[in-house]
Amino acid sequence: MNGLIYILQDGKDLNTNIYKIGKTIQPIAKRIRPKGYIKNRLIAYSKNIVPLGLKSGANTILYQTYIVDQDILDKTESIIIKHFSNKFMKERGREWFKGDIKEMITEIELIIGSEYTLTTILKNYSEDNKSIENITCEFCTKIFTNKSNLLAQQKITKSCLEKQGIKNEDYRCEHCSKLLSNHKRLLTHIDVCKLKTKNELSKYKSLYENNDKKEKKCKQLLTEKEKEYKQLLTEKEKEYKQLLAEKEKEIILYNQQIQDLKNLLKEANNTIAEIAKQPKIVSNNDNRILN
Repeated sequence: MNGLIYILQDGKDLNTNIYKIGKTIQPIAKRIRPKGYIKNRLIAYSKNIVPLGLKSGANTILYQTYIVDQDILDKTESIIIKHFSNKFMKERGREWFKGDIKEMITEIELIIGSEYTLTTILKNYSEDNKSIENITCEFCTKIFTNKSNLLAQQKITKSCLEKQGIKNEDYRCEHCSKLLSNHKRLLTHIDVCKLKTKNELSKYKSLYENNDKKEKKCKQLLTEKEKEYKQLLTEKEKEYKQLLAEKEKEIILYNQQIQDLKNLLKEANNTIAEIAKQPKIVSNNDNRILN
């Protein structure tokens, strides 16, 4: 069973650049009718929904719809919303975005694949309600509404390329080696690649462990240097103390020698004084003593 991915503009957002991404599993009529061919879910946005970009009063404008397998409908919508959150400005909730509608449609088609678009259904619709002519891909057996969509399938879709024996190595994921069909799909895949997250965690863990080892080594070197400097300081301190003690002994010796010299000088002065006090004897003819 298939579902729909759609992009629309609610009636209250007319004349703005605000659009909504959504999904629904409501059935699609096999034959296109001018009004209301997508039921219930989309019509809930307005009493009368205008199909595929046709404006009418204040009605909701449905710009594009894409048929997607129901098994991957939720995942596809989540990938588109995540991609839009990075590329466009979020207006409200998780599904309403502000931006250029043509650019939005281009981004969705790069993610989903242009083979799902229903734009050509209206182009091929005739007033007499003739059924749409289907074209089957000779490689993957998928059915398309026109040749351009068929060629797009054969050129960019991975499963179809594989059945043609074509492998484009330019869009291979460097983390898990998964092969994607184009650059946009590769970027979208890389955002959710589990091996990328695992590899990045491993890389950061390795960096942390290396930094931890470097830190421990630095601490060890610092401890060794501190020990070396302390030992050197102790040796120098001991050497300086020994030199100081020797100098102090020399000073004491010099002081003693100075004191001895002072004592000798004092004794010499005393001797001179005593000699000066003694009477002088002068030899002359009458043998007189001179005081």
